Amino acid sequence: MLGSRPVYVTLALVLLFAVAEAWSYATADAKIAPDLLAATAPANAIVRLRFVPEKFHMLLLQELGRVESSDGRDVRMLDVAPGRLRAFARHYWVASIEAYAPGSPSSESTGSAPRR
Repeated sequence: MLGSRPVYVTLALVLLFAVAEAWSYATADAKIAPDLLAATAPANAIVRLRFVPEKFHMLLLQELGRVESSDGRDVRMLDVAPGRLRAFARHYWVASIEAYAPGSPSSESTGSAPRR
């Protein structure tokens, strides 16, 4: 019974899934800025994705908090609950999550083209 191919394939898939889940837990905190990790109240954040977000990603981001704007791979979020950041950072397509102060000069230049 244990020598059959379907059993080995199933065990390999379960192991692969477990490793992927463990990796997402282990790397989530590294994607989040330290000041957001320490936050206790809702905060504003820039979520940088590994690619330009599509409708699916925007819908998930709207569950995370209020979407202020989207510019290329960067999505500016308002009132993000700190407890939800870790869970959201587990997605493989999230590159980083940084603090965001609306209207500040540093928040206007996130490495993307200027807005007109």
